[in-house]
Amino acid sequence: MDSNGRNKRRLTDNKALELLPAFSPDDSTIAYVSDIAGDYEIWLMDVDGGNPRRLTNSDGIDTRPCWSLDGNRIMFVSNRNGNQQIWIMNKDGSDAQQLTTAAPSIDPAWKKESL
Repeated sequence: MDSNGRNKRRLTDNKALELLPAFSPDDSTIAYVSDIAGDYEIWLMDVDGGNPRRLTNSDGIDTRPCWSLDGNRIMFVSNRNGNQQIWIMNKDGSDAQQLTTAAPSIDPAWKKESL
């Protein structure tokens, strides 16, 4: 919708649970979580709802996408290794790497110094 609340439009229309949208810094794409493939994974779509594409494909739950300030990477939470940890990947889903190993983490956020 517009910033004034007008021109609302639905971006997805299927039986999947789709949640936690995160707009890219340039507002061209949206990272979000969907269970359309049977488990919770990170997906990407164009800002108009078109061109949905799956970024993660793990046995665990991938959730809480968070864009880097330059829009090149996405931080997210996954329990693919047993407990919730923070991971990072390129915006195309490649090169996923676990960042944390200690206590379970659930709220990733970028700081300007992180770039």
